[in-house]
Amino acid sequence: MHGSVEMAKTEETQHNPLRAQESTASSDDERAPLALLEEDDWQSSQKTFGVALLAVLNQIAFGYDVGAVSQCLQPIERTFRLTQLQTGFVTSALNYFAAAGALMVSGALLDRYGRRKALIAAAWLLIAGGIAVAAANSFEALVIGRLLQGLGVGCSWSASGIYVTEIAPSKLRGSLVALVDVAINLGIIVGYCAAFLVDATSLGRSLSIAPWRVSMGLSALPSLVFMLFVISLPESPRWLVKRSRPIAAKRSLQRLARPEASDADIDAALASLGETVDET
Repeated sequence: MHGSVEMAKTEETQHNPLRAQESTASSDDERAPLALLEEDDWQSSQKTFGVALLAVLNQIAFGYDVGAVSQCLQPIERTFRLTQLQTGFVTSALNYFAAAGALMVSGALLDRYGRRKALIAAAWLLIAGGIAVAAANSFEALVIGRLLQGLGVGCSWSASGIYVTEIAPSKLRGSLVALVDVAINLGIIVGYCAAFLVDATSLGRSLSIAPWRVSMGLSALPSLVFMLFVISLPESPRWLVKRSRPIAAKRSLQRLARPEASDADIDAALASLGETVDET
């Protein structure tokens, strides 16, 4: 009886090709989720999260500046006796220069020199800009400091988002890319609170330093922390594959891998990465 039922099913499938295709598609669909789950098993979520967190530190510097400048604007205006037009320019200059940094500096650095070097360049620009603003003795010097900060912000904004996207496994990509926005908003809160506390405690006055200079100078701190740990930041494996550097790409993948991941796992991930790069 059982054999008769199976023969009937076989005959139905042979006479109905559409049903056979549906059956095959159903089997593929059932196997597909398993393949997706196993695709990134070689990669360590903890290592990847730590690297992504390091990559977005420059965005904290951006947010800090936005929060701090709102508290420091009036003392800056009094120090340099700025006109309303000059005050507005100092406030908004960061956004103008950030757009230039994203379009020019970041594009050339990302494509030619890689994501890691673009992040390092952004950090140096933000450090130099924070120091220049804090030490400014004229309106022109203040604008130069804001120029450096803006270029650094634009460069880091583009580089950090692309870098995190390229190193993140598919199952964590959305969460890790969101760290960029989280870092900016966290920086805004920290910058506002820090500037308020520095002004309330008159920090720096004992050394004849205006509190606003201390507050604006602290904007370089996240980028300084980034530079301290930048040695642990691997280059984007995807960029290395695009530049035909498979050995360096494999080393980067190994730095993101689980301790128990084998060379065969890394080689398979590298081959898969090469296929996706060829498709684009």
